[in-house]
Amino acid sequence: MGFCGKKGLWFFVDAPFSTCEAILLEGRERKHAEVRRVRRDETVVLFNGKGTVAQAVVKEVRQHCVVCHVKEVHKALRTLPEFSFAVAWHGEIRDFVRNAAAMGAASVVIFPGQRSHSRKISEEKLLQCAVEGCKQAHNPFLPAVKVHTSRDFSIPSDAHVLVLHPDAEEDISGALKKIPASERIFCFVVGPEGGWEKKEIQQWCEKGYPIVKVWDNVIKTELIPVFVAGVLKGFGEK
Repeated sequence: MGFCGKKGLWFFVDAPFSTCEAILLEGRERKHAEVRRVRRDETVVLFNGKGTVAQAVVKEVRQHCVVCHVKEVHKALRTLPEFSFAVAWHGEIRDFVRNAAAMGAASVVIFPGQRSHSRKISEEKLLQCAVEGCKQAHNPFLPAVKVHTSRDFSIPSDAHVLVLHPDAEEDISGALKKIPASERIFCFVVGPEGGWEKKEIQQWCEKGYPIVKVWDNVIKTELIPVFVAGVLKGFGEK
């Protein structure tokens, strides 16, 4: 991510931008600038969620917006293999989405599991959690976030699907080693806090998806993206 990793607060701009362009921070981003007490002539970082990052200077702090002048624009590269999550709804789903975004996931699909509580989740609120995760981790790639009301959702055909379960015999590292380097696109299926029902595990097995464990011990569901990213980092370096 070059210079953008450590210079200035991060702000999300859902639009393309170029050098010498004036960009307005409005709405949530204006509020974020107010909370962080951004001042004129301060250096900030703008990102559009698609890998484009820019170093900008604050020119004006107005009542309803902040005017930034773009100085440099860079295109970041992903440092991990492409990966996404399909996760059963659980009480800490916001933290899961935030952590998945921080770690660089390409997408997060939320669906109801057998043990999931019946509750409506706003995609808009979850996407905002993803934006927060990207800002905190200085990750310029915003994941797509989709909420399904049923388990009838599609998984990319080119992705290797791994269903995560703490009681599985094979660990995630062993499963990854079997996959050719040229096919490093993954989708990790994560259960709710109470774990998968036996029927659910059977259904995943019938689809041909391997069941693997992330760690020898049970870990909190919302921390799984952090563990998975750590494993993928080591896998990508081999």
